[in-house]
Amino acid sequence: MRKFISFAMPIRTSREGITFYFQERKEAGALDGKLEFPGGKIEINESPVEACIREFEEEVGPRIAEPRFLQFSIDQFDYEDRQVQLYSFYLEVTDEDQFTDSLISKFIPFEMMKNEVIKLNLLDANFSIVMKFLEFKKSNIIGA
Repeated sequence: MRKFISFAMPIRTSREGITFYFQERKEAGALDGKLEFPGGKIEINESPVEACIREFEEEVGPRIAEPRFLQFSIDQFDYEDRQVQLYSFYLEVTDEDQFTDSLISKFIPFEMMKNEVIKLNLLDANFSIVMKFLEFKKSNIIGA
């Protein structure tokens, strides 16, 4: 049975690259220590953006206005033990945001993005989405 997951990628964009803000998974098992974005399961009668906002508030804290969450992609991933459909949103972090202290920041330069993303301890699905997002932002910022 496929699980439906919605998550937010808090980011700070510059001409040189993107700073991503992650959480570190704390649980027994193979996923312990993996970096991930705030998010979780979409509840019955809940839209993906509503789930994204709810999960962000539950995991990170402050209320963020819905219009700041911009949908990036819908992706399906099949793992050995589960199937997921991921709704990814991004949130451009501002100087007024107070939640970044509770997250782990990682700057990824456009010029070495694949090498830098490989170094991160990401789930396979997150690796794929982060790479796709970097390509998207790079083409919008520097046209390459």
